[in-house]
Amino acid sequence: MTSKVIARVAASFTIVLTFLNLCAYGSTPAKVTLAWDASPDSTVAGYRLYYGGKSESYTNASTLGNVTTVTISNLIEGVTYYFAVTAYDASGLESDFSGEVPYTVPISTSAPSLANVKVAPGLAGPAVVAGTGNPGDKYTVLATKDFLSWQTLGTVVAGLDGTFQYSDLAAVSAPVRFYRLQRIGP
Repeated sequence: MTSKVIARVAASFTIVLTFLNLCAYGSTPAKVTLAWDASPDSTVAGYRLYYGGKSESYTNASTLGNVTTVTISNLIEGVTYYFAVTAYDASGLESDFSGEVPYTVPISTSAPSLANVKVAPGLAGPAVVAGTGNPGDKYTVLATKDFLSWQTLGTVVAGLDGTFQYSDLAAVSAPVRFYRLQRIGP
């Protein structure tokens, strides 16, 4: 039985960032869209995407079918990922890897940093959540006592100077309260 090597995936392999939304307490993982040129080999049945956190050491693989774009979710800001694609035929024979493309997920500056958010305890009055973000950005303020369930308290908008302030009137009756901000847009 002879095996046939199918054509290598075309060298044009690009990455386009499609979504990045971060919040002050942790972050919503980023998504990235990858696209490549179709192989000219008529026996190609589909493509496999490989990626990982180390060059040429791929810990993730996805069989995609006969498509030339894919969106990958759950990428972490500040981490560099390395991507490569192969083509496969109907019998499962796989090409060599395409050229590898590294991509570092940008660290957002659009959400307030935890270092910039301060909570003044409400000893005889409300707790005040204050900080800085991008001017005009809107945030949902959430609170919890156990990190298992979060209650939406309200929203706050960063002013022209980037500062915001939210008064939690219910903090007086809460023995313990933790806060987080979630960016919901400008």
